[in-house]
This record gives sequence, C-alpha cells and structure tokens, in this order.
Amino acid sequence: MRSSQNQIRTFICLELPKDIQKTIDNGLTEPLRKTSARCSFVKPGNLHLTLKFLGDIDPSEIDHISGEILESIRGYPPFKLSLSKVGSFGGHTPRVVWAGLDGEIMRLGEVASNIDKALAKLGFKKEKRAFKPHLTVARVRDNQRSDELLRIIREVGSLTGDFTADKIIFMKSKLSSGGSIYEPLAEFPLLA
Repeated sequence: MRSSQNQIRTFICLELPKDIQKTIDNGLTEPLRKTSARCSFVKPGNLHLTLKFLGDIDPSEIDHISGEILESIRGYPPFKLSLSKVGSFGGHTPRVVWAGLDGEIMRLGEVASNIDKALAKLGFKKEKRAFKPHLTVARVRDNQRSDELLRIIREVGSLTGDFTADKIIFMKSKLSSGGSIYEPLAEFPLLA
C-alpha cells in the first residue's frame, strides 16, 4: 500500500492557541535556554499535542485517512484542557522536557484512542503504550548538564493556562535545516 516515492511525513494533533504557546515559551523554554545544556527547542508556533504519529504515507492515502479521522471524532464536542506540571522523560538523564496537561483528559484519551482504532483499519500500527498527553518543549542533545535541566524543571514546577480543544489537525511535517515545518492537510472541528 505504501510506496517509497513522494511520501510525506504525517501526524494527527491538537494545535495550541498562541497565548498557551507564549506561556510555555516564557515560562519553561526561556529558563531552559539560560542553562548551558545542549537542547533543541520546539519553536512556539510548532508546539502541539500529538494524538497519533503516522510517519511516511503516500499522498493518495490522505482522503482515506481523513475519512477515518472524521468518523472517529464524530459526536465529540470541544473540551477544556489546561497546562499543568512540567517534567522530563529519562530520569536523571533527561532526553525530553515536556509540559503536562490537565482538564478533560479522559475525553482527550478517548479521542486519541478512537483515532488509533480507526487508523488501525487502514494498516497503521496500534499504539502499545498508554496515551500520556504531553507537549514536547525540548529534546536534550547532551546530558552533561542534566543537573541544570532538572533544577530548572523543579523550579518552574508547573505552568498555568486554560484552552479549549475544538479541532483535530491532520498535519504534514517537512524536515528542513531550520527545523520542522508543519502544514495542515485537513482540519476537523469537534462538534456536539
């Protein structure tokens, strides 16, 4: 089904409002930048919550995938989310620094699970791990300054900001020398 030519890298996500992006940038990214730790930071405009990573697909699959996404979220109204604690994956040697989410997390998990099940019908692997909503803020490139990163994460502790998740985005990702460039392939509003 998937050919190797003309493939595009894709994922399904929730985009974040500009004010939430700014809160994360000012509250977590800026303090992390002041450390001597080597990290690559997600640009504020690229911050998103991944619901399902699809990887490389053939453009001919876009309509089928879009149809399954639409069907899987039918009947889901918008829901409220908020920023919460910050943390890292990797224990004492962090690999990823993230901002957590709170609010209607059960509904968010249901949406992610429905999308996962729907796309399994098209041959995409089902997620093995439980869905843990988080916003990747930085990827750690060198763990020689882990103590600094962990100190900043403890000092920041949590972020505050509420928003409404009101649409699902089917996103294309193109890697460039300046970082990833995201382009929506389709948007699906959440409607009651």
